[in-house]
Amino acid sequence: MMYTQNPTRRLIRTLGLGWLAFAGVGLLLHFVIRIPAITVIIDRSYCPPDQWQQQVVQPYRDLYQQAHSKQLQITQVVVMTDIDQTPLPTVPAPEALGNPFGQAPDFGTVAAVAQQFPDAVFLRCKVP
Repeated sequence: MMYTQNPTRRLIRTLGLGWLAFAGVGLLLHFVIRIPAITVIIDRSYCPPDQWQQQVVQPYRDLYQQAHSKQLQITQVVVMTDIDQTPLPTVPAPEALGNPFGQAPDFGTVAAVAQQFPDAVFLRCKVP
């Protein structure tokens, strides 16, 4: 005599196993495919406001949006001036970058920061 299962129980079991497999594949992909992590270095030396918006704020906004859509991870933002370099405690919104001020840091400072963060994205105004 053949024993048949309740169709509702089979449906629940099939759906449960499907969701379990789906979650397993999701976890596997999460650990196998890593999101790239970057450091952003921003040179805050003075340049005209329109160039600051085009060459620093807009590229930072693009990176910030990619970070919020989980395409990359911004691990740290470092702000450079001619006086010092300051790692910010949190990743700021693009509107919080403020305005540029001061003189450009010397080549030695830029080289030291570039060596300290070799895979960093460096944003600065390029005044012709």
